[in-house]
Amino acid sequence: MHGITDIFIQNTSGLPYVARCYKSEICLKGTNHSLINGFFAAIESFKGELGLEKLRLVSFDELSLVFEGTSVIMVIVGVENQYLNLEMIQELSTEICRKFIETHGLDINDARVIDLKNFEEFIDWLDERVDKLKSGDIVLKF
Repeated sequence: MHGITDIFIQNTSGLPYVARCYKSEICLKGTNHSLINGFFAAIESFKGELGLEKLRLVSFDELSLVFEGTSVIMVIVGVENQYLNLEMIQELSTEICRKFIETHGLDINDARVIDLKNFEEFIDWLDERVDKLKSGDIVLKF
């Protein structure tokens, strides 16, 4: 098991596109996913205030959040610290970011109003990918 708790995809100002909970102990404590998007946007903005270019990791006592993204979107993968393999999770977050942009880049760049139902096929791919990682059917290269 890789301890993936959640995966979020949002724009850099906080508009959520995808929020998936993978039923970990941390997630089951009652995380309010809609409130978390503002936190992610705030720390993304804070890095700019410091003149830094890349936000990579926010770590708490039991949970780490691994960040990947572009100037438009952020992918955040939550991982229980006891399972954290930073290189593997960074590879996964990069893959998720690339796939999301490949399948929905035009949707999020051209639309003023985004229908979240447009992401259902991507969510199916994402859930399948995480399930295979957790079962050991797929091993990321790092």
